[in-house]
Amino acid sequence: MSRCAGVLVAALLAMAAGCGTASEPASDTRSSTGVTPPVRLPSGTVPIPLSPRFDPRVSAWGSKILVIGGQRRSADRIEPLGDGALYDVATRRWTAVPAPPLSATIDGPEVTWFDRGFLVSGNICRPARRQVDEFIDVCRPRSLEVAQFELGTRRWSRLPEVKTDEPPDATLVRLGPLAITSRGIVAEIVHSYELFREFAILSDASGRWEKFPDPPIDVDGICGSRFGLVAVDLAGSIDRPPGPDGLPQEGSRAAAAVVISGDGAWRRLPPDEALGAPAVASRIVCGADRVAVISSTEAGDLEPRVLDLATRRWSAPEPVPRAEGSGSAYLAGDVLVFTSSELTLVRGTGPPTRRASPFAGAHRLAGGDGFVAGVWHEQDMYLRLVPVR
Repeated sequence: MSRCAGVLVAALLAMAAGCGTASEPASDTRSSTGVTPPVRLPSGTVPIPLSPRFDPRVSAWGSKILVIGGQRRSADRIEPLGDGALYDVATRRWTAVPAPPLSATIDGPEVTWFDRGFLVSGNICRPARRQVDEFIDVCRPRSLEVAQFELGTRRWSRLPEVKTDEPPDATLVRLGPLAITSRGIVAEIVHSYELFREFAILSDASGRWEKFPDPPIDVDGICGSRFGLVAVDLAGSIDRPPGPDGLPQEGSRAAAAVVISGDGAWRRLPPDEALGAPAVASRIVCGADRVAVISSTEAGDLEPRVLDLATRRWSAPEPVPRAEGSGSAYLAGDVLVFTSSELTLVRGTGPPTRRASPFAGAHRLAGGDGFVAGVWHEQDMYLRLVPVR
């Protein structure tokens, strides 16, 4: 284990040791944002040095957890909040993140990470006012504003807007996963028009967003990793040879995956050759160096397949029985984590392990390298970290 990894695990274990429900003085109240954190919180939690708010964006990458944006609400008005705070699990310190330099505040910015920092993007909306018991936003749906935060300098820079002309009824929503290449930033452009998928590159040569070629496969899902963009094509049900009873059998597998490498070109990865039970539905989850295809079977089990992007090999951990397909999924290092009313850990070998979830009542969850974080907000703002080994 590297020295950095040892520090991270030690910090997580120290925080997890106090997990419980009794109220105790919080042990870590360091703040660089100027906001005084609450005095007493549930034990084993870390106060978030931000003003109370609704619906902040929570995102994790590596050993970092970002809490940014949100809303302050009153009887007749929503006030978007742009500021945030960045927590380093290894050092147990917060860093203030000022509001991004956009023409208006994004109250729930989408966050896309890369090794040196992160981007925020989204439709820019004027503060909404209550009309007939609903909050109405006024947005510019065919363009996105984008800003980049560098971790080293702790500074924002504004990037060119992303615009679209097709399809005619498309609404741009956010930047999707991205890859930093020798030619510029390549990103998926996410539309509310779900049947349309588009890619763009912020070209170093032109300084503008330009159309980028689509992957050379049918794409059922896209996610981001340290290796760049990963696209997966799910083959769905596949006929296989008849069984002992002479009846035809079916299975499912991830047919192919591709990734953008450093030179900005799509590269094919090996398909998953193993056949599993027919899938009712599938989802795709990326970690730093792995991608998981999680299939829900007709029997109510979750059947994961994991592609190691470093070795380019697929593996098939044991299925999670009677999982009912609920909850969120994260790759925390080399462990696949399902969170719902219980915490289920799926490793490469051995049966899944289950225990009661420590995140009851959490408003947001996020998974990083070796941990899962739950965030509570609205009044007292705090997070709880659970190490995954």
